[in-house]
Amino acid sequence: MTEQEKLHRAKHYIDSLANGVNPLDGTPIPEQDIVNNVKISRCLFFVSDVLRKQLDGHEPKKVSGKDKKQFYITEEEKLQYIPSKTPIPASGISYKVNEILDEKKMRKVSYRTITAWLVKVGLMEEEEISAGKCRKVPTASGIAMGITTEIRTGVRGEYPCVVYDENAQEFVIEKLHIATLMAAPSVGRRSCAGKRKAAALIVQSRRWSYGRVKRAAVRRLFFLGRRPAVDYVDYIERKIAIPQKTESAESVPGY
Repeated sequence: MTEQEKLHRAKHYIDSLANGVNPLDGTPIPEQDIVNNVKISRCLFFVSDVLRKQLDGHEPKKVSGKDKKQFYITEEEKLQYIPSKTPIPASGISYKVNEILDEKKMRKVSYRTITAWLVKVGLMEEEEISAGKCRKVPTASGIAMGITTEIRTGVRGEYPCVVYDENAQEFVIEKLHIATLMAAPSVGRRSCAGKRKAAALIVQSRRWSYGRVKRAAVRRLFFLGRRPAVDYVDYIERKIAIPQKTESAESVPGY
């Protein structure tokens, strides 16, 4: 069997599995089988498409990050998002969104974009937990929207996790395109220490500007204060230098 024949057979097997059919006997695969899982099925279709391009003599072209389009989600794609009944974190929302979109042609959406936008609209706020470290927590409006904090257990023990219920997930998905436009790339990545450093630089700059203005004002006042005395001295010097006109005998009446 040649390489081409092997590729054709592999593609036939993968196509059959992706469509829920046993490639050996053509019978339907039971619904509860792992092959019928949506994620597995998508992967099989993807591999099948790669094999098709290989058989056609077209290698899959990689798209660089700079060539990818800015994130955008259509109304049809929004409808494909099925909110999780169990509250999930922002990273779970971004993961589900990126599963729907074509990541090969479009940039992914980050959970930082979502949380940074929620801070801007007042549904979340930054809370300092230690020197130089902050975390985002829901405000009263955010809690009313369905954004809450729950305690979870990880490798390092218990930790607070902000999660979103079905209503909050639907709100984020509905406004997701606006969120990506409002949230700058750097937003959400700057630590509290970084913000304090930036604020300190601003204060230092203001102090420097104030010092320059103050010194200039003092010099001006000093100049204005000494000006009358300088003018008087100049006046006296001019009086001495210019010879005064004297009256002659002829000019005196009755001489």
